[in-house]
Formats: sequence, structure tokens, C-alpha cells
Amino acid sequence: MKNQIEKFVRSIFAVFQITQMYTPEHKRFIEAVDGAYMELQKILQTREDVTVGIVGEEFTTGDVILFDLSKKTKSFIVFLKDRGIEKITFVRGVDKDELASAITAIFTVDPHSEADMQKVLVTEGITHIKTGTISAPRDEGKKVFAQEYHNALESVRSALGNMLEGKEVNALDLKYSLAHFAENIQVWHKEFRRLLAVKQHDLGTFSHILNVAILSVYFSACLGFRKNDMTEIGIAALFHDIGKQYISRYIIKKTRRLTDEEFKQIQSHTVLGANLLLPYEPVLGFLPVVVCFEHHLGYDRQGYPRTPYNRHPHIASQIVTICDVYDALMQRRSYKRDYPPRFIYDLMMRDKGRQFHPLLIEKFFQFMGIWAVGTIVELNDKRVGIVRRENQGDIRSPWVQIISPAPEKELLNLEKETPRLYIQKALNPMKEGKRYLSFL
Repeated sequence: MKNQIEKFVRSIFAVFQITQMYTPEHKRFIEAVDGAYMELQKILQTREDVTVGIVGEEFTTGDVILFDLSKKTKSFIVFLKDRGIEKITFVRGVDKDELASAITAIFTVDPHSEADMQKVLVTEGITHIKTGTISAPRDEGKKVFAQEYHNALESVRSALGNMLEGKEVNALDLKYSLAHFAENIQVWHKEFRRLLAVKQHDLGTFSHILNVAILSVYFSACLGFRKNDMTEIGIAALFHDIGKQYISRYIIKKTRRLTDEEFKQIQSHTVLGANLLLPYEPVLGFLPVVVCFEHHLGYDRQGYPRTPYNRHPHIASQIVTICDVYDALMQRRSYKRDYPPRFIYDLMMRDKGRQFHPLLIEKFFQFMGIWAVGTIVELNDKRVGIVRRENQGDIRSPWVQIISPAPEKELLNLEKETPRLYIQKALNPMKEGKRYLSFL
């Protein structure tokens, strides 16, 4: 395998040399890429991916240093390091066009620019080739997720602020954040769902739209969408409520019944937002406009705004609609009551076939469960536990870890426990469940 990887790196080095003399449209460049692609496919026939790194002044793969190759490709190593690239990973499924696009992007970037090469690749739709730096492994736990969530939240704040002022939006930063969540969703989804279960944010639209975006990415992943599509749906979700920035905070937070005029103002946010997003279509795509316009239309088209078209909303709109309502009901705010998980499930299922696509809403709770991961619950035998895993066979009976009166390591599958065990109620983590937060 070492020899095969050396041949591949040599072929990439050959492409590098070609780019110093010819453009990507030239026959010599195309032939060189063809040769590199053939060598790469030989490697990926027997493994899922291959990573070539740079340690010091040497090429490495795994624990093997390619000394002889490194001596002959010093200029290539310097070139990559000048652009902040210390490793490149090629994943099975990469095609020739994707390889050519990645090479073109990497080999033509200005070394003095501040462009993050991985962000550039993501923006170009390149998902099977990844660049980065070599650093000590990080714990993919709570601290890492919390930092990534905070970074994404700041990107959202910045994007919304710029958009409302008519300024340029950093689409690259937003796409990278959502692509990063899509890439790590299988690792981070439990951390995010714990956040949903215990959060007490009062950051208004910012935290809500980020939560909806991540939920939409996760739901799309569960449904089998490709990572590119997951990212695009997530981007659309980020802007679904942008029109509410024009609505009075008093009306948004009002707990009493809205007047007809106030309700009309609320309804206007879909059209206002879509119009605001239209000028940004070249950088964000058209999907955010569609989702912003349709996310209150409803599966039966009886919501708002009313349209003359006899068709259901776009699938992305229907996904965002479900995630939007779910997160809004899960939010703990000073101006609204808390809704227990079973109430949220019953309330949303009542709108099956009306506001929500019948199959999608069932799939959503099949993946999420009624009792979200991280929910502190009291069982019918008065023991207290934490939901650790959903049970797709019976969404009413998740896997629970007992924490009181005595903590237990093993999980209970409530579906199979005899005598019958079931969840009596959820404990509010900011009130009666507060003393159990350390177990999360």
C-alpha cells in the first residue's frame, strides 16, 4: 500500500508541475488529472479513504514517512504548507471532476489570502476531498460541541445583521458551519439533543434559527439525504424566520391572543423575508427564498401566505416546518409556559396531514422519540432517570439510565421491562430536575 500511495502522490506532484505551465483547460492538465485519478482509484478499491500528511518537511501516510518521495517534492511540500494545508484526505466516492476541481482550487489559491481551503472546497461542492492541519486529537464531547455551536451562533448573528443592513453576507462561513455539523452529525447529535432538552436560552431568533437549522440537518441525515443536500437545507433553515426581524418584539413575545392586525403582521414575515433574501440568491441559492416563503404554508396549503398553486410545499420547506415548530415548543422562555414532551408530541401529531406531511412527522418522532435524549424523567415506580437513547420500535418507551435513588450504569429498555415500566412525567431541568443536571 505504501508504494501505491507514493505513486499517487507522485502523480499529484506531476499535476502540480503541469499547473505551473498550463491552464486547467489544457490537454496536458486533463491527462495529468486522469493519471492521478487512476492511481487514487487503485488505493480506494481496498479502503474507505486515504490521508496524506506533512510532518515537518516530510510526506507521511499513517505512521509511515515517505522519505525518498519527500526529497524529490520539496517544492510541493512548501507550496501546500504556505496555503495552510498539512493533510489532504481522499474519500471513496470521489469522481474525476471532483478531483480536478479540488486540484484547481488548491493550486490556484493566493498564498497571501486568508481563505480557509476546507471552506473553499465545501463551497465548491467538493465533499470527498478534505484539507486541514495536523494537531492532537480532540475530544468530540460536550466542550467541542459547545464551542462549535457558539461559533455557528456568532456566524448567524453576523449574517442576519449584515443582511438587514443590506451588506454582503459571508456565505462561505455559513456553509462551512452547516457542512461541519452535517459531517459530524452522527457524533454530535446526542449533545445537541441534550441541549434541546435542558436549554434555557433567551437569545431570541438567533438561537432558534440555529437550532432549527441543526435539527433540519439531523432530520435530513436520518432520512438519507446526501451531505450536500443536508447543508443546503440547513442554510435555508437559517433564514426561515429572517422576516420576523421586521416585526415588533412586543407582538412576537405576546402571550395573549393576537388582534387581527397583529396576526396579519406576523403572517407578513414570510413574504418580507423572501423579498429580503432574493438579492442574495447568487450566494445563498434559491432554496432559502422558497423555505422562507413556504414554511407556514402547511402540507394542506391552508396556512399562509395563500397561493394559487395546487401543490404541496417543497420537501425542504416541510422538513424545516416540522423542526421549526418542534424547537419553538421545546424552547424555555420567560414569556411562555413549558410544554412537556408528551404534550408536544400529541400537539404536533394532531396536525398530521394538515400542517405536517403525514409520513415526515411520523419519521421525525421515530428518529427523535417522544422523550428527547437528555430528558430527565420520573418513572411510574418513582425512580428518576435520564433518557439516553430513543427506541424506534416503540417511541413511547426509550432507553433510560436510572440516577435516583441510586445511580445505575446499565440502561433500561422500557419496552421490555417487566413488571411494566413507563415514563410518568418529565422533570423540568430548571426546577424539580435541577439537582440531576450533573448526570447529563
